[in-house]
Amino acid sequence: DDAPHTRLTLTYPAIHSSRHVVFMLAGAGKREAFARVRAGDPAEPASHITSEGELIWLMDKAAAGQ
Repeated sequence: DDAPHTRLTLTYPAIHSSRHVVFMLAGAGKREAFARVRAGDPAEPASHITSEGELIWLMDKAAAGQ
């Protein structure tokens, strides 16, 4: 699909003050990046995300490594 993707950019303070933060991952290509985030790799922007509320990760089996 060559259609442009819709994207939304938020600052870290906006994300940190959110009641709910949801990450969605799909595909085996996200597995290694997710592992780096979980390990706290500072090179991965998502590793810097915290939330005053819930932080939820939704992923398919391929991204989860299953």
